[in-house]
Amino acid sequence: ASGIIFTADPITTNRKLLSIDAGFGLGEALVSGLVSADCYKVQNGQIADKRIAAKKLAIYGRKQGGTETKQIDPDQQMSQTLTDGQILQLARIGRQIEAHFGQPQDIEWCLADDTFYIVQSRPITTLYPIPEANDQENHVYLSVGHQQMMTDPIKPLGLSFYLLITPAPMRKAGGRLFVDVAPRLTTRAGRETLLNTVGADPLTKDALMTVIERDFIKLIPNDQTAPIPGNGQTDMPAQFENDPTIVSDLMK
Repeated sequence: ASGIIFTADPITTNRKLLSIDAGFGLGEALVSGLVSADCYKVQNGQIADKRIAAKKLAIYGRKQGGTETKQIDPDQQMSQTLTDGQILQLARIGRQIEAHFGQPQDIEWCLADDTFYIVQSRPITTLYPIPEANDQENHVYLSVGHQQMMTDPIKPLGLSFYLLITPAPMRKAGGRLFVDVAPRLTTRAGRETLLNTVGADPLTKDALMTVIERDFIKLIPNDQTAPIPGNGQTDMPAQFENDPTIVSDLMK
């Protein structure tokens, strides 16, 4: 058998969900689109989902050289390419490779005589970059540009100038600026205020509602109606002082 490992799900970009495509025979049949592959999803060391495809053909190597395409027996066409144990073993290998390179990987593999062989590993180039954080906590980032109806990426000069004149701590990723609203989601009052603030955009509001319903950011224990965290605990901008020299100082 052979196939591909994506250590981050290429459809949802979920970095915690590993995706495996697998088919019988050589990988050429998969890469060329000759056959559909089984797809297995693994998260936290457990199989989260399996989709078994009808595999009618497979390409095999010939002892004298070259390859040949063969029909798969009808009773084998809907069988699972890899056992559950092999799926989890392959997922562990994928995570080891990802840890070695320090970023999500697109890995080609093959299975021969019950042994997995890694053919190639390269970064997944289609994932949108995540703003850098110095902890392992959950974060929720809102695009500043989309809030301002500027959906295109901002050029480096524009990014640096925007950061120069804003009091809000913002993060850069993919040519855009983001504000982390996770601190505001830790209280009921903060959640209500945030939803009212961004509610003009139904897509953003729906996304935040999904985050809240998933309990992605926990409420503060025993203080579920606490006030919104003050400056320093959140990324919301502070008020400007009414100082006429602000503009001239910035220009200098």
